[in-house]
Amino acid sequence: MAEAIALHVVRAGIRAGVNALAPMGKLGEDVERLRSERDLIWKAIRDADENHVIDQRQMMRWVKDCMDVMYQINDVVDDFHFERPKYSGDATELPKRLRFIDEMKIRIEEINERIQSIRRIGQETLGENIEESNTQPRDFSRPNAPAPSVYDRHDSGSERYYNLSFEMKLCFLYFGAFPEDFEIETRALLRIWIAEQLIPPVDGRTLEETAESFLKYFVERDMVIVNSIKYCRINDTLKSLAIQKSKEINFLVVCSKPDDWDRCKMAPRVAVHHSDGNVPMDNYASPNIVRSLLFFSKSSKIDCSIYRKLRVLANMRGEVELQRRTESPYMRGSPHLRYLQLNTVFKEKDFGKWVSGMLNLETLDLRLSMHDDLSNWIWNIDTLRHVLLSEYYGETEGPPTTFRDMFYCSQLRPKSQSANLESHRRSFNLQTITGVSWNNSWEKLGPPNMLEVRELGISIDRIPEGVDATIASLLDKLKHLEYLKIQGAVNSQIIPMDKFPFYENLKSLDLINDDYNSDYTLVLDDVMLPPNLTELELGFEFGSDPMPVLAKLRRLNTLRIRGARDFRNNPLTSIRCSAGWFKELEELVLESLRLKEWEIQKDAMPKLKRLNIRLCPLLIIPPELIHLDSLEYMTCIVIKTSLYFANRDAVRNIFEQRPHLQGGLREVFGDFIPFDSF
Repeated sequence: MAEAIALHVVRAGIRAGVNALAPMGKLGEDVERLRSERDLIWKAIRDADENHVIDQRQMMRWVKDCMDVMYQINDVVDDFHFERPKYSGDATELPKRLRFIDEMKIRIEEINERIQSIRRIGQETLGENIEESNTQPRDFSRPNAPAPSVYDRHDSGSERYYNLSFEMKLCFLYFGAFPEDFEIETRALLRIWIAEQLIPPVDGRTLEETAESFLKYFVERDMVIVNSIKYCRINDTLKSLAIQKSKEINFLVVCSKPDDWDRCKMAPRVAVHHSDGNVPMDNYASPNIVRSLLFFSKSSKIDCSIYRKLRVLANMRGEVELQRRTESPYMRGSPHLRYLQLNTVFKEKDFGKWVSGMLNLETLDLRLSMHDDLSNWIWNIDTLRHVLLSEYYGETEGPPTTFRDMFYCSQLRPKSQSANLESHRRSFNLQTITGVSWNNSWEKLGPPNMLEVRELGISIDRIPEGVDATIASLLDKLKHLEYLKIQGAVNSQIIPMDKFPFYENLKSLDLINDDYNSDYTLVLDDVMLPPNLTELELGFEFGSDPMPVLAKLRRLNTLRIRGARDFRNNPLTSIRCSAGWFKELEELVLESLRLKEWEIQKDAMPKLKRLNIRLCPLLIIPPELIHLDSLEYMTCIVIKTSLYFANRDAVRNIFEQRPHLQGGLREVFGDFIPFDSF
């Protein structure tokens, strides 16, 4: 009898579990229907924008409501896919499953009511139903109104903004988040745009390529200033415009002083330029509303356990202290987070576990963070596209922050905290992977997991037998590579590079041979380097002057030349820049070289804007620098030798004749001396 009752109970439980799966399936259909509604709302906003009614005052509230509903839809979609696997196929989880279904139904009903309100207002204002909005494919990289054949560079910033497509307008508004004169890392900005789902999918193109076309268009229209291939910024007038337009549709709020906190409560995006490090963030930014937090302050605190709706958490400057008020892991899972950038020292043992719960994470940027080996955690996240990990660790308490720390750190080998790929077994669409150390597992773990990589940065701690051929074998499969950095033991197996499939595509290349046991000396020839490079850094012992070969790189915008290991043994003593060389070069760095002479002929480097000379104690500063009319910034980091005072006088003469030139002089481990203080 007891056995029959037990069997009946088990069968009843199984039937209940199966019956509960039907509502879960129906819930999935409702969630997919919300996705379609979200796309229709986007189309309605685009139509209003193309008809030039979106900037009318009566439409502002409608746009705010549309944006808010889309945020809620995104939250529901993410929560459903995050929670659903927990309640499938296990009858013991039946009460939790039913409670989850009921909660999701309530949220969906509330969203549907708001959608009906949006439809009604849209029909009254636009004269059409949302479902009838234009569904024709759009070229999202073009403006609403046709651009004139000859662009008028004197038109107002508001006119240029007015002619952007709606997606491009939202991307432009993001520039308002950055402080005045802040150098924005271009690739980080593009990744944030993608994480915010501001970049529309375009057939035949990656999201990164579409985002790049947006930025290129801003540059062409003089809305954004590009300082180098890696950085850009926006002028004060257009920054004010971006902040003003952000307020109109409640897109973003900047907290630049303590009195601004009250305005942050209802904002979905908050850029923190000022904060009291003793006050938790949730006193100001609402955890139920804010989707993106960008920190530019010296120190801030955030309780991550309550910010479960964040899509972007970016620590651009200073340090953010992660706190927990409860014993639960940081966010108890972060289903919405797409972009995580932190500059801090992680002492929590469960940090890796927290990261592994970010099932939608696309970008993980820990370049300036101290962290344990994360390889057991991060490679299980299928959505990861950009992984940027720490490369250097000195005997300091954290990332290098002073010139002295940077000088010492540059002499140290990357330590084991850099991730290795020993546990990587999943295949996914990685676009960026930097800060990883080499090991013999790459040969079997590289393809097919890395075939789509566009940015690769690796450190070679040592050269085991056969590893050179393994590296070359991996590089031979990366057809789409655009940015490459190899640091450590770099030799003839990697150079020349004309044998690799990315030879024509590569835009940026860093090769730094700082292996103290290596006797490799680089002698460049015409086929060694990819011809379309716009940025190049070489750290070697040079057997001859590299400038004649480098001058043939017609698109070169940024050039950094460093001596490898001990500059006292570097045979390179002179370089030459002839007339007509480096026509596109805007930034030049010479560092740790045994140079004695630098010949600069007239009409060489006509566009050079920034010049840095670091630790070249035998170099006599050439007086011809005064003829570089485009030069805006010059700095020298010197060792006090017999040439110190002669060079100081030469540089002072240059600055006296070029009063608008900015820069300074720094003695190694000494104070910085602005040139206007001489």
